[in-house]
Formats: sequence, structure tokens, C-alpha cells
Amino acid sequence: MAEYTRRSFVKYAGIALAGGAVFGLAACGGQASEGSASSTQAADAAESSSASVTSESASASSSAATAATASASAAVVFYSRVGENYQVGVIEEGNTAKVAKEIAAQTGADLIEVKPAKAYPDGYDECCDVALAEQEENARPELVEIPDLSAYDTIYLGYPIWWGDLPMFMYTLLETGDFSGKTILPFCTHEGSGLSGTPANIADACPDAEVGEGLDLRGKTAQESPDEVQAAVADWLSAQ
Repeated sequence: MAEYTRRSFVKYAGIALAGGAVFGLAACGGQASEGSASSTQAADAAESSSASVTSESASASSSAATAATASASAAVVFYSRVGENYQVGVIEEGNTAKVAKEIAAQTGADLIEVKPAKAYPDGYDECCDVALAEQEENARPELVEIPDLSAYDTIYLGYPIWWGDLPMFMYTLLETGDFSGKTILPFCTHEGSGLSGTPANIADACPDAEVGEGLDLRGKTAQESPDEVQAAVADWLSAQ
């Protein structure tokens, strides 16, 4: 990795509509009187209305229960860097954070941000230098805290791509936390590298977890094209 220039980092960095129907019922047998027919129709209408309300109530309860289950069993665990980023300048919300929030919005999952104990430089080149040094040392930088993920079955794991890999402190999380029996679905932002083999690296770090298909988006897309992010996330989630 030492032969890379700081700017060559860009090659690796990154990242029911419910319809109603009207039924006409023909009279059977003798013709009913007008009053009788009117009473029968009123009773039928009341019964139909009651059934519709009951059905809608049950549907709403089912949807609420589904959303609550999704929220309780899944978490979006991510790191995202602010400051100077390639192609998008100085940003106040990170590229990966934007994707993380879209995943949470579409799944109802909890958002959990991972924070390194020592912040990285705001400058792009300076951050690249620190990230490369950590990778060459195979460092495991400390985190502010290791999140408790015991309540979650599915982890949407988000990160930028730094020098063709996860930031080294993400391995601190993976190797320290208990991911046994969990499903990990990786997603990243980058500027040309794609996932860069990181799902396999995650699987190596968490051998007792199931690692699914990953999602990758360019950082510039994540930062500037919310509609494209929304569509990409929806497609990814539907394929899981």
C-alpha cells in the first residue's frame, strides 16, 4: 500500500392499496315488498360496513405489529465521516450516514452510530494518511463504546471504503462484539472501488454470523442524489 499517493486514495475510498368492490345481489324466490327490501338492504349495508371497519382495523394492527417487529429485531450500525470528503467538499453529514438513514426509514430498524475514540482529521489528505498508517499496522483503534447488539437479529453494517477495506476500527467492533447467529448485511460508500471484497473480510471476522449480499453507492451519489439512494436501497432490501 505504501506506493499509493494520498490522492490515489480515491480509487479505494468511499464507501397496498386496499381496493373496495360493490356486489349486486339478485333476489331469490318471491319478490320482497319495498319496505322489506329497504330494511334488508340497510341491514346488509350495516353488516358490510362493520366487516370493513373490522378488516381495516385488523390490517392496521398487523402493519403496526410488523413495523414494531422490524424495529425491535434489526439495527443499522454505521460509521460515517464528516469534514472534507473527495468530490463533495466539506460536509456536515457523512455519505454513509445518508444511506444508513434511508435503510432505517425503509425497514424501521434502529440507528446506531459507531464512533472511534480518537477522531480523524477533518482534512481529506490528512485522514488518508492516518487511515493508511492504521491499515499498514493492522491496528485496532478503540471505539467510544462497543454497542450492545444482543437484541438484534439483523445488522445492516455501514462504512466508507478506506484504502480498499473497512476502516480499521470497524474490525474492533466486529472482533469485540458478539455477532453469533446474526445476519450481517453490509453497505458502503466509495468513489470507485465498490465493496472491495469487504463482505468476505466481515465474514472472516465474524465466522458465526451469516453475511449477506452487500450494497455499494458512490459517496457523491449518497450526498447529492437522495432519489437514487432511495431506489437503490429499496432494490437491495427486496433482494434479501
